[in-house]
Amino acid sequence: MRNIPTSAGKAADGSFSKADIRYKAIEYTLQINMRDGSWASFAEAEQIARDHTWDPNQVESADLLFQNPPDKMVGQKRWNNVDVDNQKINLKVFQPKKTDNLFVLSGSANLSKKASETLLQPGKLIEIGERVGKRAAIIASEAPLPINPKIDGIQQENPETGNVGELLEGLRPSLNLGEVMAEETSLPVLATYDVVVIALETVTSHDGAITLYNLLMLPGVTDHSMPDIQTAKKMTPLGKTDTTTRNNSLRELILGRALYKCGDYNGLGNKILQAYSKDLRGHYYRHASGVLEIF
Repeated sequence: MRNIPTSAGKAADGSFSKADIRYKAIEYTLQINMRDGSWASFAEAEQIARDHTWDPNQVESADLLFQNPPDKMVGQKRWNNVDVDNQKINLKVFQPKKTDNLFVLSGSANLSKKASETLLQPGKLIEIGERVGKRAAIIASEAPLPINPKIDGIQQENPETGNVGELLEGLRPSLNLGEVMAEETSLPVLATYDVVVIALETVTSHDGAITLYNLLMLPGVTDHSMPDIQTAKKMTPLGKTDTTTRNNSLRELILGRALYKCGDYNGLGNKILQAYSKDLRGHYYRHASGVLEIF
């Protein structure tokens, strides 16, 4: 853990002073073991980091973790020094071995651990990035134009069907120099989630009521309101960083609200909102009471 100089500012209209919004910034360094390099492992590592560093009095936190990748690529050159001169470091350090038309401008370049740690600090790679951009432009201008280029497709056995789209319509006409054919391909499934689209309650479609009802009937989804102190003590786990109670209550309240606004089913949506309208937690009972009053 390392303390960083405090950040400060003031309102444009002079309504408060710098001292009113002065906060101490803290930088944490953690060693976290990961099973592999999968998305699931990175998500688990991020949760561990946030559980260890979360504080109930914090006003902000980093949106991403900064990781110094332990598995560096094999580059055309190796940088073993601790310090890095952005104008003198050989750009081949950022090019994979036997690959001339690719630059890896990240902590995965062929750098020493200390050099990589330094360059991963915010803004440190910008100057090297400018050099890489100039070099890449020269390589591109000297390369011959490919004849009938295409992107090969990858087909998987028994793929699940679905719609994948892109809203963008290509480059501006003045920049559109042609197209590259991309063959039909299968996309990997990175993760699977049960998702409730808030659009259901926006359009208040009664067709979605049964779907929402079935989700609420799954084990452990309901009965998370806290009408009294005894229930709150029983349902609240030990530890300052556990968010299970909050997550369960929010999930139930959001699903119940959506069900109620879609016309309800077997009175379950109304039952959930009525329970939370008597909840000890003010933000929950105010929200539930407001929904019942408005709708």
